[in-house]
Amino acid sequence: MRKAELLQEIITGIFIVGVGGLYLLLTLFHVEGIKDAFGMSSRTLPYIVSSVLICLGLILSIRNIRVYSSAIDDDSYKETSNTKKKYIRIFKFFVAINIYFVGILYISYLLSTALMLAYSMYFCEFKNKIAFLIITLITPVCIYYIFARIMMIPLPDTLLGF
Repeated sequence: MRKAELLQEIITGIFIVGVGGLYLLLTLFHVEGIKDAFGMSSRTLPYIVSSVLICLGLILSIRNIRVYSSAIDDDSYKETSNTKKKYIRIFKFFVAINIYFVGILYISYLLSTALMLAYSMYFCEFKNKIAFLIITLITPVCIYYIFARIMMIPLPDTLLGF
C-alpha cells in the first residue's frame, strides 16, 4: 500500500475510536443504568457497541501505523478520485448521524431510524428498490419490538409518543 492510503486508514481508525468514545460518553450521561435480575441494564448494549467500535478503530490504526514506515512513498502517485470530495462525503454522513441522534430524542425512534436507514442506503448507492423499501420499513419496527417490548428497554419519550 502507498503511504497516502495508509494515512487515510490511520485517520479513519482514529475517527472510529473517537466516535466509539463519544458514544460511550453519551451513554454514561443519557442512559439509566438500572440493572435487572441478570445484571444487565439499558447501558449494556451501548457499552458493547462502543467497546467494539473503539477496539476496531484501534486495530485499524495500529495495524496501519506498523506498515506505514515500510510503505512505498511514491510522489508520482496521483489519486484517481478527489480527496476533498471524500472528506465532504464523510462529513455529510457524520452530520446525518448527529441529526439521527437528535431525531431519536425529539421526533421518535421509529421515524428517525427509518429515515436514517433510508439515507444510509441511498448514501451507499443501494440499488434494489424493493429491498430498500422493505428494510426501511421493517427493520426499525423489529428493533423497536425487540428492545422496547421483549427486552423492556425504555426508549426516550418523544413529541410523537412512540
